[in-house]
Amino acid sequence: MPVHLVFFIHGMGQQYEEYGNITHHVATIQKNTQDFLDSLYPDDAVEIKFIPIEWHSVVHALVDAKMEQATMDNVPKVRLATNQWLMDCLYYFSKPYGQCIIDTICRQCNEAYRDYGSPDNVHMIGFSLGGIAAYDILAMQSNVSVQQNDPYACSAPDVCVPKLDFSVQHLFTCGSPIAAALIFRGLDYQHYRPSSGTRVHNVFHPYDPLGYRLEPMTSPDFLNVPPVRLSRAPPRRRLLPRIPDLGIKTFITQYYALMISSEDEWVMECNQAQEEFCTQHPRVDYMLNETVIDMYASEWIIALKSHFRYWANRPEILRFTLLKV
Repeated sequence: MPVHLVFFIHGMGQQYEEYGNITHHVATIQKNTQDFLDSLYPDDAVEIKFIPIEWHSVVHALVDAKMEQATMDNVPKVRLATNQWLMDCLYYFSKPYGQCIIDTICRQCNEAYRDYGSPDNVHMIGFSLGGIAAYDILAMQSNVSVQQNDPYACSAPDVCVPKLDFSVQHLFTCGSPIAAALIFRGLDYQHYRPSSGTRVHNVFHPYDPLGYRLEPMTSPDFLNVPPVRLSRAPPRRRLLPRIPDLGIKTFITQYYALMISSEDEWVMECNQAQEEFCTQHPRVDYMLNETVIDMYASEWIIALKSHFRYWANRPEILRFTLLKV
């Protein structure tokens, strides 16, 4: 039986602690993945195993005691959000704690890979900051040593990335500002990217303020080519009553309210010349569909919500991931 390992690398914020839900999210994804495979490919024996990779608690064990001493007592919820969520971004892009996060991810991935019998098919899903970390790890698996003539450019981040025991076939990033992270660190996508053996799929919501395109960095011709829009296929059958999608409930609360078809995986909105160009260049950028509520909601509200909606009532992401794998 072919076995696919999919490492799920989280973004900012608590995961195993009081406000974290990574165990529930991954368990739910695992269950619905199996249901999806059984319904669409009943005759194919394929196992897809999702493995949570958790780094937040490791780095916060090093800093929380000191941070609490420096934190004031007023506006406690805002302070909690700052210390437990926003600070993760600063930790990652700092020398000591960024190294800790990279080491933790690589160690957990290698251990899980060996525990599951070292299968041939390995993939990664990175959400938000986790997508940047996964991209950096894969980009630095080979020695990056490119001479830069620009004094404000760098060939690679100032971290040491441990060697992975496996190759990654697909990297799916959801709401990960990889392009922005490359730019503000002075990195060039043409010289700093995963090997050609790894397909990168950059998925983002159209209103996500942290969603950035990667394709224009691969070729200026992509500037006029819109991202591939992931289509929402018509329902095959309904198991649950329809409830409003307000972007609040966690992933797959109503995933099986829609049993979606495997046809028309995605839609490219291109003219003939753009289609010819795209047939010669693999696509990287994939955009989710906005809902009616998105189009009429406050710009600020929908921007804040959209970054946290990749696993909230978004069956097309799971479907897209499984069909690619």
